[in-house]
Amino acid sequence: MTRKEELFLFDKMKKNDKKALDMLFRHYYAPLCNFALHIVKKAEIAEEVVADIFFILWRDRHRLGISCSVRAYLFKAVRNHALRTSKVQQPFFQQIEEIQGRITSDQTPESTYLYNELDKTYQSAFERLPSRCQLVFKLHKIDGLKYHEVSEVLEISIKTVENQMLKALRMIRAAVLEYDVERSQELG
Repeated sequence: MTRKEELFLFDKMKKNDKKALDMLFRHYYAPLCNFALHIVKKAEIAEEVVADIFFILWRDRHRLGISCSVRAYLFKAVRNHALRTSKVQQPFFQQIEEIQGRITSDQTPESTYLYNELDKTYQSAFERLPSRCQLVFKLHKIDGLKYHEVSEVLEISIKTVENQMLKALRMIRAAVLEYDVERSQELG
């Protein structure tokens, strides 16, 4: 959804259009729940946090003034509400079974093994990132926020976002390259 589309829906919602709220809800519910889950640790609580935000969005629709990005506003609101709900932050990417479930059955055992090994390498590299670096990487690469939106959500400078992304990419790339070298030595 483009920024123009989301602002259009937000304006319609401000004029009491429940369908516009429903469209925003359907589009952002899953990524917001996923984001909240990393903060509160429990799916039920994450869903409740997101539902609360959409309730507040509807309740306060006439007073809210969003002129930049509805997506950034929603992520920031969910972040703040989730942090108020729980002060504990969960490590990311703990559902390897979900990733493995995406592997199609027509793959060979060797390709499945290689995929799983590379995925473990990636997961391990991601988990070794500092927590701020993990969060910036997740918001940008997985949730699709732009640097300026990540900056707004986390209340940090765009330069900090750029530096954290650079650090994350270097560390993950180094781990994957190390895996590739080790794998080549095993085969060679």
